[in-house]
Amino acid sequence: SVEVDMVEEIIEGECANSYVIVRTYTATDACGNVSEPVSVSYYIYDNTNPTIETQLEDLSYDCATEIVPAAITVSDNCSETANISVTSSVETIWSDDCGNGVFVVNYYVADECGNFTEASYSVTIQDEVAPTLSTTPENLVLACDAQIPAAEVVTASDNCGSEIEVEFIETIVGEQPAEGSIADCNLITPALPAGNPCNYPTAWAMALFNMPTSSRYYVVQSGELVRYPNGTAHVSATLVNAYNSNAGFNVSVWFNSQMDWSSWSNQNFPTSFKADCGGIDANYQDWLYFVLVNGEGAELTGWGEYAGSALNLAHAPSNKYFGFQLGDGANNYNAADNGFGGWFTYSGSFVNANSSAIQTVSGAGDFAFELDCCPDYQIVRCWTAMDCSGNMVEHCQTISFEGSDIIEVVNPTTPESTEAEVSKESHVSVYPNPATDQANFVFSAVETGKATIDIYDLAGARVASIYTASVEAGNEYKTTFDAGTLATGVYTYRLTNGSSVEMGRLIISK
Repeated sequence: SVEVDMVEEIIEGECANSYVIVRTYTATDACGNVSEPVSVSYYIYDNTNPTIETQLEDLSYDCATEIVPAAITVSDNCSETANISVTSSVETIWSDDCGNGVFVVNYYVADECGNFTEASYSVTIQDEVAPTLSTTPENLVLACDAQIPAAEVVTASDNCGSEIEVEFIETIVGEQPAEGSIADCNLITPALPAGNPCNYPTAWAMALFNMPTSSRYYVVQSGELVRYPNGTAHVSATLVNAYNSNAGFNVSVWFNSQMDWSSWSNQNFPTSFKADCGGIDANYQDWLYFVLVNGEGAELTGWGEYAGSALNLAHAPSNKYFGFQLGDGANNYNAADNGFGGWFTYSGSFVNANSSAIQTVSGAGDFAFELDCCPDYQIVRCWTAMDCSGNMVEHCQTISFEGSDIIEVVNPTTPESTEAEVSKESHVSVYPNPATDQANFVFSAVETGKATIDIYDLAGARVASIYTASVEAGNEYKTTFDAGTLATGVYTYRLTNGSSVEMGRLIISK
């Protein structure tokens, strides 16, 4: 018989799952003869990569968040889960100061023998949601004499919870009132008083009673009465001869010493009021009283056929028994709800193109105006909020007055306009924005007339006026602004073209 012996040797490899088994066989017969050993080697090795069982998906967030690699499940053909190495890292592709960016989460999974699998997913953080305003004040149409309400307090909240500041800008669009004034009223020629108790031949706003009838009565072509907080008032007007549209006077007269009836009637000299020829004396205690400022500047300057005429004016009567009166029925002419009038004397040179002689004239005269104090402008109030990522929300409120045209304001928070509505808006684009050295403004005009582009800082102060010109509707215009004159920051631009107003943000970055 033959006896077979086997000796097994295990040769360790580089890892637990990679080694060699060597089996050596010898045979011995009954006589004790031993054969030459015969060896067989078994090579065991692990070259299979581990498996990541978890399905990885790219993620997107609106707001900055801590990026924590997701937990994953792994397996391996040879290694126990506990012996599989899993490492992760977060790689920044790009990011900004607002927390936006693209990040990649990388995984490296290795078994005991160094076989490895790599996987990754991306995380995109991009805030594209604009802040929300706490309220959006509605447009208002006020009565002419209504007090303008204070601007509403508007706050803003942000989807990402950051603190948002609301910038407020108030702009007057249209014929602005005189700077510092408390009233800016258009002058109107009053209608002939009911019954015409003084038998005037025509309606008038100024009468020079000692002049011939053909040069005695004048109507308003244009003019205004402006009042100031210090009790002064100024009348400036172009008056036209009631019988000759090619002749008239320019008027510029100051008044002071504004008083109510109590103060006017309790001076240390006699005073009273005028209410003849259609005035309403029942209201005299509600009127305000003024004194015409005599001297340089208080004059009538002729134009047209009266060019070269110059008549100096003085308060009448000189003892100030009567004043210039302001109030309902106060123009000493008719029952106008809002009237201004008074008595003056005139003297100076009168030139008539129909006469070759320069006449020296003097006499008494009257101003008798009706006033339209309804504002010829709109107040545009805009609240703007912008988050760190540059998402912006803006709402504008227009305050207008009864009888005046309402300015159309392009408002980003309103629904998209129809094609018909869009055609009424002046479209403006700015590039580059942000700007460093210069910014180019391109806009299409929708109204023939004046167009302006102004730049405001976030405090509402105008810092630049970059375009003022007459434009033709339907044409495109371009202007270049030297952005280097402004400090780094956020500004508001405003394009005004007739009744169209468009606003937007200009960012200066250096």
